[in-house]
Amino acid sequence: MRSLALTLALLAITAPAAAQHTAEVQQIHALATCVGEQHTQLTRVAHLIDEARERMSASDATVRHDAELSIETLLQRAAEARDRLRACVTAATFTAPSGETVEHVTTPDDAADHVATSGGSIHEIESDVALSDHVHVVRGERVDGSGSVADAALRTAVHGTGHAVSLCYDAYVDRASARSGSIHVSFTVTEGGRVTNATVERGGFDTQLRTCVQSAFSSARVTGAHGTSVYAYEIQLGD
Repeated sequence: MRSLALTLALLAITAPAAAQHTAEVQQIHALATCVGEQHTQLTRVAHLIDEARERMSASDATVRHDAELSIETLLQRAAEARDRLRACVTAATFTAPSGETVEHVTTPDDAADHVATSGGSIHEIESDVALSDHVHVVRGERVDGSGSVADAALRTAVHGTGHAVSLCYDAYVDRASARSGSIHVSFTVTEGGRVTNATVERGGFDTQLRTCVQSAFSSARVTGAHGTSVYAYEIQLGD
C-alpha cells in the first residue's frame, strides 16, 4: 500500500511536467520546421536575385526593366520570409530548464502551429511529378511578373521538355558516368508564350548539360500567355 501511494504521488508530480515538456517539444519542432522552410525560401530568393542582377546588364531595355521588377518583387519576398521567421521565434516561448520542477501545463502556441504549417505566399505550379524516366520535378513555382498564364498551360509546356531534358542527362551520363542530383531552372514566359532567359544553376553538373537543359526550356512554348511571368523549377536528374 505504501508503495502504491508513493507511485501515485510521483505520478501526480511528474505528469504536469511531462505535459509541459510535450508542449515545449511541439514548439521546438515547429520552430525547426519554420526555420528550415524560411532558409530554403531565402536561399532560393538569393539565387533568383543574382540571376536578375545578371540580366540588368542585358542590351535589351525590356529585359533590364523586367529584371529590375524581379529584384523588387524578390526583395519583398525576402522581407516576407524574414517576418515569418520573426513570427516563428516569437511563437517559440519555451525556456531553458532552471533546475526546478515546473508543475504548470503550457498550452502549445497557436502562432507556432500556424507558422509550422504555413505554405508561404509563393504560387506553386506543381511538385513531385515525373517528366520522364530520369527527370523529376521536385517543385515548380511562379516567382515574379505581372503576366497571366494558366497553370495547366505552363505545366504542359514544361512537361513537353521532359524528353529533351532526359536526352541531356543521358548524354551527360555517357561522358561523365552516372550521377544523380538536382538543378534549378529559372525562365521567363513573355507575351505570346515565348520562353526567354532560361538559366540553369550549376548544381554539380557540367556546362554541356546546363546548356542543353537551357536550350530545351528555351524551345518551349506556352499557350495563352499574356504579359511577362517568371518561373523557377527544381528538377531532379537521375534515380
